[in-house]
Amino acid sequence: MVDWRRKTAKERAGLLRRWHDLMLEHREDLAVLMTAEQGKPLAEARARLVSLPAFWSGSPRKVDVPMEK
Repeated sequence: MVDWRRKTAKERAGLLRRWHDLMLEHREDLAVLMTAEQGKPLAEARARLVSLPAFWSGSPRKVDVPMEK
């Protein structure tokens, strides 16, 4: 398990980008799960799985602290 507190900003950004890539890679399976779990229409679940990962993967670039090289 990743100890988030010990990760640098750069490491956290990399993990979030990887999470983004995995969500997009498996978005159809995730959309079906969201539909089964929440009753959300499949088209809405698919759209959500494009917008949310893009938002979160961009968050590390918005941090106002210098990133390590």
